[in-house]
Amino acid sequence: FLEREAGSMVAAAAAYPLSFPETSTVILGTDKVSYADVNFGVVPNVRLSSQTLERIAALQDEMGLRRAWPELIKEKVRGVRRLVTGRH
Repeated sequence: FLEREAGSMVAAAAAYPLSFPETSTVILGTDKVSYADVNFGVVPNVRLSSQTLERIAALQDEMGLRRAWPELIKEKVRGVRRLVTGRH
C-alpha cells in the first residue's frame, strides 16, 4: 500500500516523517553513489494520506511499536543532553 501511494518504498520512507506537521526536514543518506539519484530524486512533495497514516498506526499498534517509540525518543534526547552538557 505504501509503494502504491508514494511511488516507491524510498519515497514512502521519506514521506512518512514529512507527513507530520512537526517535521520540516528529513536527511537522507545512501551507501552507494549509484543510489543517490534514486534516493534524492523521488521525495519532493510526497506526503502520505491520513488514511495511510492511520493504517501505519494500526500496524504499529499490532506490533507493539507505538508504545516503544516515546520511551526510545526520550532516551535519545537524554543522551544528547548528556553529550551537550558534558554530564555522563
